[in-house]
Amino acid sequence: MRKKNKSYLNHIKGLSCICKDTSYRCDQTIHSHHVKTIGSGGSDYQTVPLCALHHSEVHNIGRETFAQKHAIDWERAQMESLVGYIEMLETLYSDY
Repeated sequence: MRKKNKSYLNHIKGLSCICKDTSYRCDQTIHSHHVKTIGSGGSDYQTVPLCALHHSEVHNIGRETFAQKHAIDWERAQMESLVGYIEMLETLYSDY
């Protein structure tokens, strides 16, 4: 069963693109890219922030080629996004 969380996707869209490539500037529009596709049972929690340009590129050249080109560790990036979300929630609800 696919886990959906609109709040988490909005959190992802508020982050910076995970690509650190400085050869060109990222588009300012951030997308939540599903590391494991929705069609293969991926969850909203399995997403990372990519600008529109990089999001298009990953779909054009493929996940593995993109990861090699931009030195991306998908699992690490996904985990960092989750940790950031948990830390944000802890701050919001620290008084409860």
